[in-house]
Amino acid sequence: MATLNTKLLRQDVVARLDAAATVVATVFDSKSTPMTVADLPAVSVYTPTSTLDRPGIGAPIFRNTDLLKIEIHVREDTDDGAAAAAANDLEEAVLDALFTDPLWVKQTEMTVGATIARGVDTAGDVRRAVSSIQLRSQYRRQFKAPMVDRLETVHVDIDMIQPGDGPDGDIDTAQTIEGLDT
Repeated sequence: MATLNTKLLRQDVVARLDAAATVVATVFDSKSTPMTVADLPAVSVYTPTSTLDRPGIGAPIFRNTDLLKIEIHVREDTDDGAAAAAANDLEEAVLDALFTDPLWVKQTEMTVGATIARGVDTAGDVRRAVSSIQLRSQYRRQFKAPMVDRLETVHVDIDMIQPGDGPDGDIDTAQTIEGLDT
């Protein structure tokens, strides 16, 4: 994987959930993608916030913390709790798909916290049980500044030391090297 950033983290989670047979068939890489009743159960993955903390004043290296939200939507036809139980099962499948994958755990360096919120969405065309998994994932991010200075010429003056006398102030030889910026 290229240097990790918010977009790559989100896309990687979507790919891992798509590949996990125990999750759902429909995984969206956005919160803004409209879900139809036919899509349910479905998962949407998005990253609403990121923070970059710089530990020092040297190179532009930051500790990036992304809030990664994974929303699970399950159709609820009755009030018997079956949709809530199905959403709970999908929560576990999502967490297992991520936290049992050593490559995912390694690339994020650290998941510093997780929060799961559960509820019911009655605003759409069908009632839905919704679980929202919020992971705070940290990783190192470095920005490489472009080189604006170019070394074009080097000039060296040599004042040879005479044994016992030291330098005499006369330049014995000089060398100029040009065209170094190519």
